[in-house]
Amino acid sequence: MTDDAPILFLCGPTETASAVDEALALPLISHRGPEIQALISECLPGMRHAFGTGGDVLPLSVSGSAVMEAALRNTIPAGGRVLHLVNGAFSRRWATMSECCGVDHAVVEKPLGKAFGEEDAAAAFGEQGPFDAVCVTHNETSSGALSDIAGVARAARHAAPDCLVMVDAVSALAGVEMAFDDSDLDLALASVAKCWALPPGLSMVAFSARCREAMESVEGRGYHLDFPRNLEILEKKGATLNTPAIPQLFALRAQIRRIEASPQGWAGRFERHIAMRDQVLEWCGHKGFGVLAEAGARSPSVTTVLGDGVDVPALLAGLKERGYAVGGGYGDLKTTAWRIAHMGEHTQESVAGLLASIDAVLAAAGAPA
Repeated sequence: MTDDAPILFLCGPTETASAVDEALALPLISHRGPEIQALISECLPGMRHAFGTGGDVLPLSVSGSAVMEAALRNTIPAGGRVLHLVNGAFSRRWATMSECCGVDHAVVEKPLGKAFGEEDAAAAFGEQGPFDAVCVTHNETSSGALSDIAGVARAARHAAPDCLVMVDAVSALAGVEMAFDDSDLDLALASVAKCWALPPGLSMVAFSARCREAMESVEGRGYHLDFPRNLEILEKKGATLNTPAIPQLFALRAQIRRIEASPQGWAGRFERHIAMRDQVLEWCGHKGFGVLAEAGARSPSVTTVLGDGVDVPALLAGLKERGYAVGGGYGDLKTTAWRIAHMGEHTQESVAGLLASIDAVLAAAGAPA
């Protein structure tokens, strides 16, 4: 943090490491030729590790929302149908994209804070199927509810073996273990401004062999975000179809190197996110605050705190004066809840500093200790 920049506990962007900041300032290179090929090739193994796959991964210099829309355009054939499992603002956004793209779809919705699992998906397939794909959000950023994506995949395989299981992992990837291959997923997407703890501007997608085969027969995939076209260029030339965000790729490489060089590597990163979540949950219990996400489905990367009786706008303003940027609840919860994003480069020590500051602001407002 600089003198005038707050410590970011937002659900992206979040705090970046000094090595990442330094990588962003590296001199630019050509987006064609051996330099970019070497840069991308160094990033791919770390991307695969984050997804938990030995298969195809693709970096794309666009927002996560752009990749969500592209996933629909690349996988759903004419006359195809999609199931959207909606439990918050961002899973609903994906369903809205189907509507805007003219994709036939069904929506199964659960209240904010609830998560999806195998039984929910099985019931949806039984009552409203068949479907060519199912879209589920791994971690619903608006609530901090973590769905059982492996369970959703099991239900899909039982109902329709060729149904594509597509996952929005935007606020989970690189902070929550995913196990793409072991969970039998087909497409997962994420961007880098959350658990990756990088500046916005880069997204990534993982694909199963089943998904790659299905995409080849889909017409009207577009050009810029035609996944098969992009994958072909990556495989043949080791580069991107279009000019990439080179500084973000430098930053991604630096971050992967940091993670892999740390004492516990990727496992330690996942464990740290769980420890920060448990730290926040323990504090909530001590303070008597509720948590929006249901027990058993609470995210390692973000917790939505229900502040009964707390003047949330005043709390956030007080935290800003103390050098912290924290987001309020999403949508209707904006003035009655706040979201603590314990993700990326944050540690239990930095979380403890935030919680102490919340305690101080509340005490100054007359709240009991």
